[in-house]
Amino acid sequence: MSGVLNLLLAGAASAIKDAYYNLTTLLLNTSSTNGAHNNTFLDSSTNNFTITRNGNTTQGTFTPFSQTGWSNYFNGSSTISFGTSSATNILAYDTFECWVNMPVIGTNDLIAGRDGNFWMGYNFTGIGGTANKFVFSIWTGSSWQTVSSTTTPVVGVWYHLLGVKDNTTMRFYVNGVQENTSTFSGTPVTTGTFYVASNNNIENFEGYISNLRLITGASNTVFPYSGLTTGSSFTPPTSALTAVTGTALLTCQSNRFVDNSSNNLSATITSIPSVQAFSPFAPTAAYDAAVVGGSGYFDGTSDYLSLSSTSLNLGANDFTIETWVYATTTARDFVIGSLRNADGAGSWVIMFNDSQPIRFFCRYNGGTVLDYQVGSGTFPINTWTHLAITRSGANLRVFQNGTQVGTTNTTLSTFSIDNASTNYYVASSTDPGEFYTGYLSGTRLLVGTALYTTTFTPPTAPPTAITNTTLLLNYTNSGIFDSAAKNVLETVGNAQVSTTQAKWGTTSMYFDGSGDWLVTPNGRNYINGTEPFTIECWVYVTGTPSFWSICGAASGTLVLTIQNLTTININPYGSGNTISVTTSLSTNTWTHIAATRDSSNRFDIWVNGVSAGNATSSQSFGSPTNYVIGAADSGGTQSFNGYIDDLRISKFCRYTTTFTPPTAAFPVQ
Repeated sequence: MSGVLNLLLAGAASAIKDAYYNLTTLLLNTSSTNGAHNNTFLDSSTNNFTITRNGNTTQGTFTPFSQTGWSNYFNGSSTISFGTSSATNILAYDTFECWVNMPVIGTNDLIAGRDGNFWMGYNFTGIGGTANKFVFSIWTGSSWQTVSSTTTPVVGVWYHLLGVKDNTTMRFYVNGVQENTSTFSGTPVTTGTFYVASNNNIENFEGYISNLRLITGASNTVFPYSGLTTGSSFTPPTSALTAVTGTALLTCQSNRFVDNSSNNLSATITSIPSVQAFSPFAPTAAYDAAVVGGSGYFDGTSDYLSLSSTSLNLGANDFTIETWVYATTTARDFVIGSLRNADGAGSWVIMFNDSQPIRFFCRYNGGTVLDYQVGSGTFPINTWTHLAITRSGANLRVFQNGTQVGTTNTTLSTFSIDNASTNYYVASSTDPGEFYTGYLSGTRLLVGTALYTTTFTPPTAPPTAITNTTLLLNYTNSGIFDSAAKNVLETVGNAQVSTTQAKWGTTSMYFDGSGDWLVTPNGRNYINGTEPFTIECWVYVTGTPSFWSICGAASGTLVLTIQNLTTININPYGSGNTISVTTSLSTNTWTHIAATRDSSNRFDIWVNGVSAGNATSSQSFGSPTNYVIGAADSGGTQSFNGYIDDLRISKFCRYTTTFTPPTAAFPVQ
């Protein structure tokens, strides 16, 4: 992800843009150096330490700094609650809005609201809503005052929903168009906990919620869009919502679970929703490593990075250790440092687990132990968390998302941290079985500077090598990376960039058919259930396949396969074909292949822009947790042999009639 590459990508994006880029969940348009993969890690400090990769640690573009916006994914049992604050009371004039995307259309789904007070939901006839429609409803103590949409939602589409209480009139808008009105009478009840995606863990919503905002006031001057008092249409925002006057709650729009209103209501997480770089908004610029950064992924089994140097010894110096963490388990996790319980060697380490959220453990004065534990409850998972540990003179502080947690430890006036180790580790303590599981981004160590001593705003861009930077890992050295900035990919075997063949530019991805493929770690931005989709790429086949998979995931989920150069299949891997078409593919030539499903469950397989066949099926592809490129599953079944260029996966059916195959690389914005 070099600076030259970034300029090339930005130039291409400025010429052509993709109107549906926000629905692109993977884009591999590789333009890197020959032989590049994702296994070499760089220290961007002036020390330029040699970083050793252990296990199958990998890196990519899922970071805390998404240019495509954020949503929260709820799995049908997860929820976020914000307590019983009077700030969320319904007043005379109110607007309640959010975007939703439903990969599964459920029943009695409560999107958000306050228990026994008011709700936004879908198909909730129990509060006066119309079947199979969206609803906004307010409880007066004796009746639900309700207004419903006329839109019947379909899977995989972003909808902007807005419920309005205009004193005694209620209105419902979908995508900026008023669809219904009703009369409100009575006084809203002002009790109950505010929930997102459920009502006290029942009637759960499954899908994505983005930019949820409640605005309340004593007059209609708080309304965020003109015309809401007359029923006029408006254009929904094309970027993240802000905390305008009257905002009582603003959430589901950040890299972590947080209320961005001035009320800063505390979020309680149940059954672990996840923060996703998937939103209704198009990015404002193409991916740029300097702006978005990267992340490393560690699978919790044998993955870690290591280096050897005395420069990471802290001694009596001021220091700052910081990193972004997106943990995917609450197991005992070691983030960075040097520690061996077996022989007592080591100097310092940062760790967390389910019972001790954050610990700074160090040895001093020849082995005496300081075990500084701060925080309470469980360390947050499936969300980005900024951690910083600083020493300023005698004072040791721990910060989580810019706020100090625990009391200041003043023990450091009496000792110097031991310089007992020259070996340091990221994502492991080096004791067997003690490995971190999840993503790390922006890992930086300053020796000689306490960067944070009071509350601060977490960084909004990747860290740079400022004065006293001893180590800097931004994880931006991947050769095959996702330009949509949603995924990290592991290059398995010797899957790599090749200059031997290229459809566009000078490179493509090469798979030798024996142990080579790409796999994304556990995530949520994949083709689910019966969602519309497009999978497309250019392929250059170098042999005659019995079964070669272009894209797969896991048993029972979607796989796209070439068979004997005469057949292309879409099917749930491990079961019968959903669609199988006869075609004629040539070896040693570039062919554009696309597989689509539209909102009416029609499947097509397109070869060079022409449908080779279609079928209609209600087949569900379940809930995959990864993508595999160049094989059918993460075990490498049906490995591909040849070159793949410009692979794009979209949660959207891009082609419904014969089309001209792309005449240039896909836009990266």
